[in-house]
Amino acid sequence: MRGSAARLGLLFLALAALGGFAWYLVGQRDTGERPSFESQIQGMESWWASTRRTAAAGLAQFTHKKAEAVPALVKALDDGDEEVRRNALASLQAFGSAAKPSIPKLLDLSNRDPSPAVRREALAVLAGLKAAEAGPLLITALGDPDPRTRAEAARGLGLLGSKEATPEAIEALVGLLASSQADSVRIAAVEALQAAAHDKEEVNRQLVEVVLASDPSAAVRAQVMAGLRTATYKDRVAAIIEGLDDSSPQVRLMAGGHLARIGVDDDRAIPALCQAAAKADEATDEGMAANLEQVTLQPIDSKPDDETLARRFSAVARELKAVVESKRGVSRGAALNLLSRIIATYKKTPKSYLAGPVKLGVETILERVADETEDMPFRLQAINQWTTIVAGASAAEPNETLQPSAVWLVRLAELLKSPAEPIRARAGEILVDASSKNLPDVSIRGVWKRTVPLLVEALKSDDPKTAAAALSVLQNLGPEAAASLDAVRALAAADHGPLAPAAGQAVKRIGALEDLKSKDPAVRIAAAEILGDLAWRSAPALPSLIEALKDADPKVRRAVAAALGKLGGEAGSALDPLKAQFHSETVAQVKAAALGALDRIAPQDQATIDAHLDALRDADSGVRLAGATFPNPPPTDAVVQALATALGDKTLEVGKAAAAGLVQLVGASPLVIPILFQTLGGEEDARRPIVRDALYAHIAEVTGAADYGRSLRDDRAAKRPADTTFRAIVAASLPPLDKALKSHDSDVRLLAAVFLGRLVAASRITRDASTRKALEPGLEALLATLGGDDSDVQTDVLERLKEVRLQPEAIVASLLKLLEKPGGGASMEVRGEVFDVLVELAQDARANPGALEALEDAEPVMIAVLGDQDAEVRAGAARVLAAIGAAKAKAETPK
Repeated sequence: MRGSAARLGLLFLALAALGGFAWYLVGQRDTGERPSFESQIQGMESWWASTRRTAAAGLAQFTHKKAEAVPALVKALDDGDEEVRRNALASLQAFGSAAKPSIPKLLDLSNRDPSPAVRREALAVLAGLKAAEAGPLLITALGDPDPRTRAEAARGLGLLGSKEATPEAIEALVGLLASSQADSVRIAAVEALQAAAHDKEEVNRQLVEVVLASDPSAAVRAQVMAGLRTATYKDRVAAIIEGLDDSSPQVRLMAGGHLARIGVDDDRAIPALCQAAAKADEATDEGMAANLEQVTLQPIDSKPDDETLARRFSAVARELKAVVESKRGVSRGAALNLLSRIIATYKKTPKSYLAGPVKLGVETILERVADETEDMPFRLQAINQWTTIVAGASAAEPNETLQPSAVWLVRLAELLKSPAEPIRARAGEILVDASSKNLPDVSIRGVWKRTVPLLVEALKSDDPKTAAAALSVLQNLGPEAAASLDAVRALAAADHGPLAPAAGQAVKRIGALEDLKSKDPAVRIAAAEILGDLAWRSAPALPSLIEALKDADPKVRRAVAAALGKLGGEAGSALDPLKAQFHSETVAQVKAAALGALDRIAPQDQATIDAHLDALRDADSGVRLAGATFPNPPPTDAVVQALATALGDKTLEVGKAAAAGLVQLVGASPLVIPILFQTLGGEEDARRPIVRDALYAHIAEVTGAADYGRSLRDDRAAKRPADTTFRAIVAASLPPLDKALKSHDSDVRLLAAVFLGRLVAASRITRDASTRKALEPGLEALLATLGGDDSDVQTDVLERLKEVRLQPEAIVASLLKLLEKPGGGASMEVRGEVFDVLVELAQDARANPGALEALEDAEPVMIAVLGDQDAEVRAGAARVLAAIGAAKAKAETPK
């Protein structure tokens, strides 16, 4: 009976234990919510080891609670459960320097803990804290029987850096390089020596001459090679080059990458890389090609003289030529690309030391294109290097003997005779494209005439595509191809010839200069239009076009003036004749066309500006319209006043053009905003719609930063003190804008809010104290609008406030006042914008002095708003509180 009772008691206890464990499991179920800090702290005291493990790991998420978390983690280092101690060590690493109070315990743990894993991880935390006291322990641990502990100790010494690198530590680390050590230990020792003894020549020599040369592990050798990227070892380049012969593809590729970065800083780097690329095997072919693509062509770590650079680039060009001609491997294409980059570099900066290498590079690439025994895909890759070479303007003078693009262009024309159809086709495509565009590389313009005989020869090709391409190029060249006119005319006259129709069109363009002298005005007009469309290709016709400004037919004169305008800067010699034409012309349409041409040739020339002012006083509305239409009006008082007068022109289109011109100057002249808003304030003024529409269009197209950034640029260009013009704009604009904010017209109020907001937002781009002081009344007027009932104005003002860096305390006070408006008067949209502005202030707090202090007043208000019945409002308040919290945390972190 007594035994039965005992058994029953044991059963009861077991059931109780099982029930308690089940209750524990239920309590530990995943609810999908992140455990609180308090629950983790409590979990550290749990009877259950698994709970303590979870809590020790979870505290890593609460680095902002360091004052309570770190002591709890230090205490856990005495826990009897190994995993708890390891999790606590891992969490301490997350606290960074805040974990320094744990150093004494870590020292004890790393020396006496029975678990090798715990000792090892304690050493890692000590090293991460850069605890100098850990040095002796780490050196001792280098002799630990556990290889993982030895490796961790080596890494720890590396983290301590050169300041703690005692001779004893370095000697012990060098001892770990013995091949009897595990690979992981040797790698860690190499890493540590590279970090702690990078400036010690003897150590570097040991790493290179012993480890890199003979270590049996490719991973260890790779670690030595990785360190050579930045090592100060005097024989570094030679060691890297030796690495190109390593048995490991990884080491060879890493060596190639280092040489690519060294580039022209050393005579040996790129030639050695080229030689390695030429003999690359299947394992490294693509990688060496990638290294060639990454070669640095500008000295980084040295300042070699021109003679040295000439020697280096010449060697590079020769070696690249050898790679290209090797006819094996992927690196050939990379060598082509690198030659093209050298040529493109010469175009941008035509240094004499590059001339020889560039000439060799051009010849090398074009030889590959012309070689009929070469692989066709490679020939096409070579011919397509034109894209790299022609890109961008050439800095070389037109009379330079070496013009890579020009040489290439003539060779392309020669290739139209190639027996290979793909080469002819691609050469034709490039020529057609280049002749149809106004390429920035003007060096090729003068060479087109040299291609004309070759193009004429290509017209006779048996390949219709080649002949068609040649004809297209000649047509595109216009008068530049005058020498081809007879051949093209013969082609046009051929009965049933497939190219006859196209040749007829080409004759009109090539012969436009002759047609300009036709007796038929219609032909002369058509010729002038063609010449205008041909842009720089019409250079041979420029004297004839200028002479044609005197044509008896006004329609011809108008077409000629328009054509000269299309030539733009190319027609500089026509500037004086056009000025004379404008002032003497009696036909309004021609006069307007002459002014348009002046605008396109020399828009900022004083004579052009004076012509605009004269045109605004002309009796003809078309001329006045041309006068009011500035491509980029200068911000002079005379221009502003003339455009202001033109607002009231009896022809609506003239007024619109004047308004469009004035709004371009809101950020450049202090006269503009007063003029525009005075016009808007006149309720009976017929000009109001014109001004209103122009202002709205300007807002949609131009940012406030662009507007007022112009005044800053203008001041710099005129060598005036910074913000001189902008402060004048502020002083002149604040009174009329403040008045407009009180207008009965909603459009006027909104426009005033926008432009005042743009002015005040300029506080973000100016650092001048007097300018910021001048903007304060504007901010006061802007904030006053938040107390009104116009939600459109409020919304726009709030949008502008996101950009303001001025008086954050006043901004926050106004925002809170708006948010707390009695009866929830602010709309949901407005309240949302308030939250957005507060978030922006918090995120920008570091750059906006006083913002964080001002936001302290917002915290209690936001906390109260968290109880609002509207979910969107609660979410907005939560966003603000989160942003303020993040800003405070950032403020505690050193910049």
